[in-house]
Amino acid sequence: MINNLECDPSTECTLYELESALRKLSCGKSPGLDSMSVEHLLYAPKSVLILCSLLVSSMFTHSFLPNLVTDVRLVPIVKDKLSPVNNKDNYRPIAIASAFSKVLEYIIIDRCNHLLTTSDHQFGFKKSHSTEFCILLLKETIRCYISQGSPVSVCFLDASKAFDRINHGTLFSKLVNRKFPPYIVKLIMFWYGTQRFCVSWGKTTSTFFNVSNGVRQGGVLSPYLFNIYIDDLSVSLSNSKVGCFISNCCMNHFCYADDMVILSPSVAGLRILLNICSVYASKHDILFNSKKSVSMNFLPNRSVFKESALPPVYLNDLPLATVTQYNYLGHILTNDLSDVIDVKKMYRLVCGRGNQLTTKFSNCSDLVKISLFKSYCTSFYCSALWCNFPQYIYDKLRVLYNNSLRYLLHMPLYCSASQLFGFSGIRSFGELIRNNITSLKIRIFHSTNSLINIYRNSSYFYSSLLYLHWINTVHT
Repeated sequence: MINNLECDPSTECTLYELESALRKLSCGKSPGLDSMSVEHLLYAPKSVLILCSLLVSSMFTHSFLPNLVTDVRLVPIVKDKLSPVNNKDNYRPIAIASAFSKVLEYIIIDRCNHLLTTSDHQFGFKKSHSTEFCILLLKETIRCYISQGSPVSVCFLDASKAFDRINHGTLFSKLVNRKFPPYIVKLIMFWYGTQRFCVSWGKTTSTFFNVSNGVRQGGVLSPYLFNIYIDDLSVSLSNSKVGCFISNCCMNHFCYADDMVILSPSVAGLRILLNICSVYASKHDILFNSKKSVSMNFLPNRSVFKESALPPVYLNDLPLATVTQYNYLGHILTNDLSDVIDVKKMYRLVCGRGNQLTTKFSNCSDLVKISLFKSYCTSFYCSALWCNFPQYIYDKLRVLYNNSLRYLLHMPLYCSASQLFGFSGIRSFGELIRNNITSLKIRIFHSTNSLINIYRNSSYFYSSLLYLHWINTVHT
């Protein structure tokens, strides 16, 4: 089917297309193996850009790419400096692709933008979506069910090296089924069939080697291709009509790239959903790790429901471990929906960052200290989702935030925190939290995601614990 594709004659790349793609590139990035940086293209004269547009048109027409465009350099980075550095699993490869290849990918994305859409259950690599949306829907769906007296069984699936296990033949077939232009499918086929990689370690570079599976590392188009590859799994889960529903809308799974969570009011329903995932994984060369995947049970009344009485769930014929807390997308979720542990985690992060800044930069000027404090100590990830915690923990984090700036600027503890933040131009703790809440609310009310719209328009939203916390915090 793929080999019989005929080329589309409309393969011309205009100068406007090329310049639009160039504006999306980020400066200050390392050049690829062709030694061409983004700045070379951004500040090139118009005559050069015209030649580049003709070059892109030729690539589309002949489905051919030179090696300098497709070659990728891999730089291994240590994940954990406290772990053994001689362990290969302790390294994360950073892919450095050529700047021109990214321009080409942006042009493909612009031309096929309407064909790259995926299920609303997928929140990864989408404009106006975020991890907060995914965590919000998960927590509020669970909270909605247990408020009605129903338990919820949840499974967090771990896909081993999901981006590296994609079958190219299956991926190309999915692109054809989505009616991608034939010349783009052929170009991507040539790209993936001839791409070469090398590894850089210090000043030494390895010989080139080929990769026959997985999406391109460092590629702008790769996240979109991955979403397309697993989109049919999301469709299958939604069509199963099993699991959690709110206002007749399926809420039985949420995805952020390869991080998937499935949920059902019963263990039997969760087993059905897991079986759908297992069947899809076996047909698409995806491997769900039974050792890293875990289950969690949320019970509305622990005097009535006994967690020990719930049967186990299985993945690949192996029982999944049942946990009481799990770090999902950087947010710690507990089986009682308490935010205490996540607030404490943020307390430790602020404490550590504040101590490092005070220790290493105590002799710098105040302007440098203020800039560093803004960069490292004013980010409170998922703080807009905190709603179930005792007030003293919240106050403890606020006092730590205030004292961190006092220590950094060598100010006494009795000095006014409000004046200190005002003079330094840094937002106070209350301003940061209210700003995060307002930002999330604005994004929710302007979202086009159908799941967010169902949640926003449901009567439960206006009576939920989270919404009441937002109202009280913003007006405090």
